[in-house]
Amino acid sequence: MPILPGHSDHGIPVGCVVSGRLHGPLTRTDGITAQACLKELRDIRGCLYLHFDGVRYCFKTTPNVNMLIEQEAEAVDRERGAVEKEIKERLERKLGGQHNAVIWPSRSDQIPDEQPAFLVAYLPIEFAQRSKAERDRLAKEMLEKCGDKPRRYRNGIGLAIPDRSQITPLQRSVRYLLAVDRVLAKKSQHQLTKPQLDELAERRRTEEGGAESSFRVLYSAVWLPRLEDGSITVEPVEIGGRPLQATEIHARIMELLTSGPSQRVFGSLAPRRIIERMKVGEAAGDAAQLRLGVRVRDVQDAFFGILGFPRLTDRSVLSKAMATGVKDGLFGYTGRGTPEMGPDGRYQMPPDQVVCGTVLSEDEVDLDDGLLMLPQAVPAPLIEPPPGSEPPVPPGAEPPGPVPPGPGPAAEKQTAVQLSFWATREQLFAAWNGLANLADAAGTVHVTVEAHKQDGFDQVWLRNAVTEPVEESGAEVDG
Repeated sequence: MPILPGHSDHGIPVGCVVSGRLHGPLTRTDGITAQACLKELRDIRGCLYLHFDGVRYCFKTTPNVNMLIEQEAEAVDRERGAVEKEIKERLERKLGGQHNAVIWPSRSDQIPDEQPAFLVAYLPIEFAQRSKAERDRLAKEMLEKCGDKPRRYRNGIGLAIPDRSQITPLQRSVRYLLAVDRVLAKKSQHQLTKPQLDELAERRRTEEGGAESSFRVLYSAVWLPRLEDGSITVEPVEIGGRPLQATEIHARIMELLTSGPSQRVFGSLAPRRIIERMKVGEAAGDAAQLRLGVRVRDVQDAFFGILGFPRLTDRSVLSKAMATGVKDGLFGYTGRGTPEMGPDGRYQMPPDQVVCGTVLSEDEVDLDDGLLMLPQAVPAPLIEPPPGSEPPVPPGAEPPGPVPPGPGPAAEKQTAVQLSFWATREQLFAAWNGLANLADAAGTVHVTVEAHKQDGFDQVWLRNAVTEPVEESGAEVDG
């Protein structure tokens, strides 16, 4: 029963049934006739597919591209886990070469331990679909343990959390990408024409763009371990509305953690922080003897293992800080292990095996046998400082050289800090961590802000954008 395609004045398909059952054009108001005609079409294999050529609709014996895609998409749905597998493979390609990225760990032992670098574990999308209690339990387990053992480098790990709102759009785009690829693989079987191949290519570009957009913002928060009342809790760090410059997934996460007001991971370290954090120059435990040296391995284990120490991007930050400290004469270095301490309070080893006050390259710092020592513990003869200068002395340590005849006046402790500066928005973000550190040390700080605008401030904006956020922060506002 052949059908003669046509077109009505109302822009809908029309047809004429040659057998005589239906005659004449189908109009918009002739619903019964249209239904009967469509029923006839369903029973005719030769006229199965409706096409639109940009001007009119017509029936052809070749299937249209959208139907082929939908059929393959249904086949993808029947393959359990096919979409999730493709998402993971795409994520692995995007994060390829990132040695500090762990992709979709399902157990804590799949996140390495004792690696001297800050690791970001990108959790699978199913994590976001669990209950809050289950998410908290799994996160704490991964942060605290590595398999059945306590995690040692817990200060060097973060969990990237998938955003639930991006999962469904991403799954849809990847589903159709798989369907398009399968249709293209059968192009000879379907006898696809060049216009149809062009249509498939355009559809693939559309779905690829949707997938890329979802991937970019799929991970918008990082959970970090934090010690609170003797137990580990989760500290979330979220992108929120903050504009990030990076577009790649891992680069965005690292920018979030290493810059701006959300900075939690540092790419540099002042050499004196090593002495302060490792308590070099202070009494070791209950002993009266000062701790005059520390192994490089112990320094690394402390910075990557102890919560509350500065989080570092990788071990090279420590190596650079140690090399700088040696050059500045803040401490000496030897790569010959830990020698015995002599009765004169100096390490017993040849002086030429110790570097102090001279250049030490970062790659010369030995992780296994390296030792840092205070200047007064360096084997004699001591490295003389340049004329007119004195090497820095760590807190609590006695300076090298002759002892003065009597106790001098005690240096006054600085009990107050006052800063005043003008800053742009970017400079204020950069300086805010320093102010936060000051508030942490002092308990509270008093902040005075002064701003001028030649044409005046809008009062509604001033209230909504400035005054209310400050008041809602809980800060005690003067006046």
